[in-house]
Amino acid sequence: MTVPVFVRFYDKVGDTLRGEIDLPETHLRELRVLFDEISEDDVYGCYPVSDKEKDFILSKIPEFNFDFNLYDYFIEVRAG
Repeated sequence: MTVPVFVRFYDKVGDTLRGEIDLPETHLRELRVLFDEISEDDVYGCYPVSDKEKDFILSKIPEFNFDFNLYDYFIEVRAG
């Protein structure tokens, strides 16, 4: 089963939403591995982007440019 996944990024100062990028629909199995084998029910939600999530995002959208000096990034999984 695949589910919608997207990335949101916010200003570090003021927490203003600056953008949202849809990723290709992703298999739940792949997300469970990304988030350390959590249960299928727990995979839905919002996760801060660290190096592991950054690599996942770049594998889906290689041209995406991160600027961790300006923004905080979160990967979010929606119910399908």
